[in-house]
Amino acid sequence: MIVIQCQANIPHRRAGSGRAERIQHTGQDAFNRRRLGRLQQRKRRRPDARGKGVEGGISAGIEGGTGPVELGQVFLTSQLDDPAQRISGPDPRYPPVLQSAGIAGSVDLQFIVDTTGHVEPNSLKVLAKTHDAFVEPAKEAVMKGVYKPARYKGEPVRQQVQQRIKFQTN
Repeated sequence: MIVIQCQANIPHRRAGSGRAERIQHTGQDAFNRRRLGRLQQRKRRRPDARGKGVEGGISAGIEGGTGPVELGQVFLTSQLDDPAQRISGPDPRYPPVLQSAGIAGSVDLQFIVDTTGHVEPNSLKVLAKTHDAFVEPAKEAVMKGVYKPARYKGEPVRQQVQQRIKFQTN
């Protein structure tokens, strides 16, 4: 251990004298006082660090986790162990007028897949569209689809999904 000491003049009030005297303290004394002050501040900031557990806590903790999964929370694809995947559902019906005219297009949708694998109806939003006539068939196809629910830490969770529905002429 290397100890570097420096001299510092610190005013000091001697007990009973009523007047301040300058007493030389070494740098190590000042360092110890600062360190003691920091420790006392930490204790004041962390009142719960008294060795008591929290309600519902486990003494060994949970391996790889920071706590239970909140089932009402909506997750993004990047946060999940296993994102939602479409299992089944109808293909979107091509609007006959646009199909006969040879017009192709797409609709970008955003929605939430719940823990049972179904789309939450109130969550369905249109992000982009190439033609208004493509919107309703795209919404129908997504709403009738069945998805494998997303999983986080082994639990099924709600996931926000963005999906592009393409309409192409053959």
